[in-house]
Amino acid sequence: MTKIFTSLLFVCLFTSVYAQKNISVTGSIKAETGKGLAKANVLIYYPGTKDTLRAVTNNNGVYNFDNVKAKIVTLVISYIGYKKFEDSFDYSTETGEKTNNDIIMTVGDNMLESVTIESSKVFIKEDTVSYRIDSTMFRKNDNVEEVLKRLPGVEVDKDGKVTAQGTEVTKVRVNGKDFFGGDVKTATRQIDADMVDKIQIIDDYGEQSAFTGVKSGDPSKTLNIQLKKDRNRGVFGNGTLGGGTDKRYLASGALNFFKDAKQISVTGNINNTNASTFDFSRIPGGLGAIAATFRGNNANNSGIAETKTFGLNYRDQLSKKIAVNGSYSYSTRNNYLLTDVFQELPNSKTADSSIFN
Repeated sequence: MTKIFTSLLFVCLFTSVYAQKNISVTGSIKAETGKGLAKANVLIYYPGTKDTLRAVTNNNGVYNFDNVKAKIVTLVISYIGYKKFEDSFDYSTETGEKTNNDIIMTVGDNMLESVTIESSKVFIKEDTVSYRIDSTMFRKNDNVEEVLKRLPGVEVDKDGKVTAQGTEVTKVRVNGKDFFGGDVKTATRQIDADMVDKIQIIDDYGEQSAFTGVKSGDPSKTLNIQLKKDRNRGVFGNGTLGGGTDKRYLASGALNFFKDAKQISVTGNINNTNASTFDFSRIPGGLGAIAATFRGNNANNSGIAETKTFGLNYRDQLSKKIAVNGSYSYSTRNNYLLTDVFQELPNSKTADSSIFN
């Protein structure tokens, strides 16, 4: 009986200790003036591992993390125009909730003039961060994706996924209107950088919130590409053609007709280089949007993929009260995989049939 009681006591103590392994961490980030810095990027990681936690400060500059491991961690904070903050904290003996001291950010290493110029390109108003785009931010023939890679607080991975303030951008608009059903990659890779006046990252709480003005839940991120007034009228496009060894080929093109509220865009792509030029599979369904995807027998991403895509987007404002819009996309992808398998079996002796006689 004593042994059973001891075992149960040990289990209870072990469970209690284990339950205390995760803690909650909160704190605030301020400028030297004492004002809280909103939408600062905050990151916690554990040295020697790939585990990372991300958060963004609220309007008062406060950040909060749940389920932080009670270990030694590194806290990294970045904010436009300020030096990056990085320091280690030992939470190995902490339990429950831990409140860090206020962190005061200091102006960046650049000259004050440079910081002022950089800050003048970024505007934060309520739920929108706006970036003013000029010719110093891109090279000739760059598209919007290349511009996004240079914006502070914005990241673009190799597949074209856009992340802003630690959250994935899930929808795109051009001049405030949906473009190709809101598919991000199609817009960022199709529109030329020199056409853009400004780029906005918007915290979108949904259509109901826009109608009622009441914000609830966590917002999604929407990208709005505002074109220059003199580039919002006319015909423009681009094309790519390439070939290589092993019968590799790539051809893609896009043609756009913009006239104020009217937008007509046609795009297409064919290649066998595993290039992912457009991402029609992410277009959300809905009225006026049709998406079709056909895949070959081998639907995984192994081997060589032959991809063919076509897309059409149309939008027009017929009157103050009537607007027409729609998009169609077609995508087919066939994977070709050649595999060599070498198998060696151990030698086996044939049983003596006399044993069974």
